[in-house]
Amino acid sequence: MELARVTVAGWAVATLVVGAVSTGCGNGNKTSSPSSSAASSSSAASSTSSGTATPSAQPTDYSALLIRASDIGGDLSAPQPPMLNPNGAAGVAQLFANPDNSRRIRDTILIVADPAAAAAGLDNTKTNYGGKVSGTWQPVDVGSNGALISGTSPDNSQAITVLLFTEGKALINLEFDSAPNDPIDADVAKDIGRKQDAAIKKGLPS
Repeated sequence: MELARVTVAGWAVATLVVGAVSTGCGNGNKTSSPSSSAASSSSAASSTSSGTATPSAQPTDYSALLIRASDIGGDLSAPQPPMLNPNGAAGVAQLFANPDNSRRIRDTILIVADPAAAAAGLDNTKTNYGGKVSGTWQPVDVGSNGALISGTSPDNSQAITVLLFTEGKALINLEFDSAPNDPIDADVAKDIGRKQDAAIKKGLPS
């Protein structure tokens, strides 16, 4: 897949030749933690699947599944190392932010028992975001079971866009936070999601 080179300013949209990556966002003082939302969905998923969720104590390092700041573009970087097994759930989480924290991306990947458990976890994560972001979930063509919601926090202090999808037994939660007048373009969010999906397809252990 070929990508056109882009320069990023704020939420500038990447020009894509065949559609896969681009720029990101995030703000930061008052958002929900996607890792906690997704981790609780991992627990719920295990109860709705014939299998059980991957044990949270298992030591597998899934950080190789994450996209890199260079994949996103712009002035975002990863200010901290990836968090392994966020909230005790098997997987990995990474925060990307620009220098003044006015744009942030929270990327959480959870590994559960099987694709059915991942799909159940995605539905539970949607419920966990109820009341945390305005808007309506819309289906999107990213991974499997892709869904996106875009709106503002209840106090209108920031714009929030959340992209959820699954890839095999992985549940992916991408949350984009920014100033209320600087929301991420939905196409940009989807492009970043597709880039993350490609990384998981390439690196997820069977």
